[in-house]
Amino acid sequence: ERERESLQKRSPTFTFCHQLAQLVAVLKHENHHLKDQLHHRDVQARVVAELELKLEHAECTIRELNNRVEALQEEQDEMESTLLHSVFNVSGTSNPPSSTEPIFD
Repeated sequence: ERERESLQKRSPTFTFCHQLAQLVAVLKHENHHLKDQLHHRDVQARVVAELELKLEHAECTIRELNNRVEALQEEQDEMESTLLHSVFNVSGTSNPPSSTEPIFD
């Protein structure tokens, strides 16, 4: 019986099968490792996509705020112009001073 086992272990078929089993074990391990890496990349891709959406939203918000600031600046300019005209019309001055002339001396 021992002699038969010893012969089996030395046979090319047994050696090939043993090496094949070892190779399958290594490939299973590598496959598991690659699946873990793929899952990690999927998670990273989802995080990147979420961050890109947040960035897009932030850029849109910034554009909206810039538009509001411009509108408020225009409104303020109009109000200042109206105020200057009304002040100088009340005081009897026909033309308000230019922006480079001091209003009050």
